[in-house]
Amino acid sequence: MTLKEEMKFLSNPRFWISFCLAWTVAAHLLFLIAEMFLWTTPLVQEKLLGGFSIEQKAEILARNIGLYNGFLSAGALWGLLAMNPQIPTMKPDVFILLCAFIAGVFGSISLGRPTAFVLQSLPAIIALLLIWLDSRKKIIE
Repeated sequence: MTLKEEMKFLSNPRFWISFCLAWTVAAHLLFLIAEMFLWTTPLVQEKLLGGFSIEQKAEILARNIGLYNGFLSAGALWGLLAMNPQIPTMKPDVFILLCAFIAGVFGSISLGRPTAFVLQSLPAIIALLLIWLDSRKKIIE
């Protein structure tokens, strides 16, 4: 088997969609650990939230809690709507990627730096674009 044949999977949009989804899973697991268990450690307090006062750090955390509760509410509403066969629903990966995109934009705004956008929104945008292109390809074929 040639190198070109071995690397063929790289041209498959599904590979990159899966890669971006896996990135989203890993990033959010790391955020979960940082926000739930390591919040008071120097790593999180100084490296991730350096330059913010205690009040600002509490406000950032509270806003993130609110955002994620909004995602839970949207997911529950999505579940309710999915029970009605007359209402079209979106795929779970699209819903989660939209949430990750919103979280990255919100995080970058609240932190005042692009880190959250790069880690969360950018992979979500890439995956959503690839999902859309892949679905268009199936329609055309």
